[in-house]
Amino acid sequence: MGLNLNEFLKKINQFYLASLVIVILLGYFIGQLFFLFSFLANYDKIPEALVRAKNYQAQVQPIKNLPDLAIYNLFGAYKDKVKHKIKVSDLDVTVNGIFANSDSKLGTVAITADNETKLYLVGSKIKGIAVIEEILDNKVIISIDGEKEYLLYNNKNLKFDKNNMNTPNFPPRIFKER
Repeated sequence: MGLNLNEFLKKINQFYLASLVIVILLGYFIGQLFFLFSFLANYDKIPEALVRAKNYQAQVQPIKNLPDLAIYNLFGAYKDKVKHKIKVSDLDVTVNGIFANSDSKLGTVAITADNETKLYLVGSKIKGIAVIEEILDNKVIISIDGEKEYLLYNNKNLKFDKNNMNTPNFPPRIFKER
């Protein structure tokens, strides 16, 4: 029986590889045992992180009343909306119809002023003195010299008769056709 060099080197390499795997596994198990024994030796001690947290908590005073939170603006700056009561305008105009929109800045209103009926949008001037601010479904908010007032729309006067609905004049025309 002869000694083959290739087989001998393969056996040596396998031996070293197996030895290396065994050493790594032993190191892992020894580390786990060290962790377990250090935990068991210190199980009755409070962890240092908790000690630091308790010391920090003792230094920081809690806020005792809620109004103090407002100075921190946690959710943005607080703006108090003051609701001013606005009065009914004494402007000599008649609101004939309102074409309201879900956005009060996009509506249209038909107003008769000085015996002339026109359509107005937000920002339009009525009689050269009143500016339309908002168009709601039951009133029109205007501004005269910075003071807000409103024009009331009374649509209860509109009457629709079943007999008149089939006539060529229905729906009723607000504007004269030229």
